[in-house]
Amino acid sequence: MIFQRVTQKTIREGTAPLFDADINIEIIKADDTFRNNYVITSKNRYGVTGIKYNIFSKNIIEVF
Repeated sequence: MIFQRVTQKTIREGTAPLFDADINIEIIKADDTFRNNYVITSKNRYGVTGIKYNIFSKNIIEVF
């Protein structure tokens, strides 16, 4: 499922699905080239959180 964050920094249709999910992945659009865009895991019940993953190169950039 994909949820949209609105300008008030809340999740459209409420935040309850964020708490029920096993893992939350936030997509960061760094620029329009797609090369620098990445995702960060903000919640993972079964593993590490804070993993920063580059979508274009398909590599982990860093682990917080």
